[in-house]
Amino acid sequence: MPELPEVEIVTRQLKAAIKSQDSIVEIQFLSPKLRTELKLPKNLKFPLTELNVERRSKFLVFSYLGGGFISHLGMTGSWRVLNSPLLKKHDHILIKWKSGAVWLYNDPRRFGVFEFLDVRQSSKWLANLGQEPLSLDIDFEKLIDKIKNSSRAIKDTIMDAKIIVGVGNIYACESLYLARLNPFKAAQKISRQDLKALLLVIQKVLSQAIEKGGSSIQNFSHSDGSKGQYQKEHLVYGRDGEKCVHCKTIIRRKLFHGRGTFWCPKCQK
Repeated sequence: MPELPEVEIVTRQLKAAIKSQDSIVEIQFLSPKLRTELKLPKNLKFPLTELNVERRSKFLVFSYLGGGFISHLGMTGSWRVLNSPLLKKHDHILIKWKSGAVWLYNDPRRFGVFEFLDVRQSSKWLANLGQEPLSLDIDFEKLIDKIKNSSRAIKDTIMDAKIIVGVGNIYACESLYLARLNPFKAAQKISRQDLKALLLVIQKVLSQAIEKGGSSIQNFSHSDGSKGQYQKEHLVYGRDGEKCVHCKTIIRRKLFHGRGTFWCPKCQK
């Protein structure tokens, strides 16, 4: 599943693809539903002008004059920016632009979300989200208070979007390794000092992943079809059975709450 770095990269690429004074002249749904039904608002009128796209958590949030829509890539979703509508299997959404450009959303497993926002730019998907880890306005003390209040494992806690958004399985494993914290330890038993250090590591890991174009493990690709390179930098994720780069202990993997958790049993006691 694309995580924060991957969604941030797609956001930046789509934002760059929006040409000045361009507008959306048509949106076609090529299938009836993804995770939810695909439908246009009854009062929607084309063209859609003053377009922009931002990221909130793992959602792409599109705005236009008078409204907006959101897109979540689910597990296998991707957007392609093309000069003509070259369709592929599993294409579900087609957006036509006045300039002639075409955006296509592809999702083999159909776990993505595409929904229009109401006039207040609100959505159930965006409600109750936690802090953005890369925000300049991040409140570390408030965030640590929330983490310390959790009796769950620290890995589960930092992956809770109601506490902090965008930290998926890959970057949770990598960050906990670099912070030398056992992923199964209860969050409330970790010192505030160690939690502050972990949050700083999360920021560093996410920033580095964005610089490397994200992690292309299975389906993730950029809007031009190219792949990310950060998977080559992984220290524990996907490296079970290999030696730890720090202590040479064998990296282990455990299925924990439905997700593969990778860690070094010596560095992360």
